[in-house]
Formats: sequence, structure tokens, C-alpha cells
Amino acid sequence: MGGFLRSALTVEEAAFLDRAAAFTANTVAQHANEWERARRQPVEALREAASLGLLRLETPKEQGGLGHRYLVKLALCEEMSRADMAFTFSMVNTQNVAARLAVSPVAQHREEHVPALMSGALFGATA
Repeated sequence: MGGFLRSALTVEEAAFLDRAAAFTANTVAQHANEWERARRQPVEALREAASLGLLRLETPKEQGGLGHRYLVKLALCEEMSRADMAFTFSMVNTQNVAARLAVSPVAQHREEHVPALMSGALFGATA
């Protein structure tokens, strides 16, 4: 991935984006038109994204997330949206919900919903 934000990333963050770039090229870009024509949510691809950690970007490490900073999410979205904005939007919304619920005072949110969101067993969105 070579967006304008890459120069601000650490070596570890850049390596994470490189793995995401491979997924984007090999899965998202290859199937984006098919998903759009079929008007379907690509659940299997979102679960593959989850296996790569893309649904736990900003979730704190203590909650099983990666604890990345906002800039990493921004750089990821900048690049992935070029392949498929709808997929990226679904992915980042689920990630956002997991990150917010991870710091919820409600134990059920942290213990049940956050792991399900990060694994791709559950998808989330905000209004």
C-alpha cells in the first residue's frame, strides 16, 4: 500500500498494511465487481479479513485487539477503499463497533460482543 500516510507509519504498522494490501489485491479487488452485481455482503471475505486482524485494529490489546492508532486505520481505509469502498466501509464499521464496545462499562459487551465482532461471527454498523 502506498498512500500518502505511509511515511508516517512505523515499520511494524507498515508491515501490517503490507499484509492487508496482499489481501486487498488477492481477494477484495478480485471480487468487488462480483459482490456489487450480486448485491450481497461478502461474509466469507469479511471473515478472512477478521483472520488477518482487520476487524480488531483499534481494539485495545487487553481486549484481544491490536491496539493500533487511528492513523493506521486511516491509511488502511485510504488504500482498501480504492479496491472496494463498500467492503471497506463494512469492515471498518465492524472494527469501530468492536473498539468502542471494548471500553464499555457493560461486561456483556466486552465479553460476548467484542470477541464475536473481532472474529467475524458478528458484524456491526453505526448510524
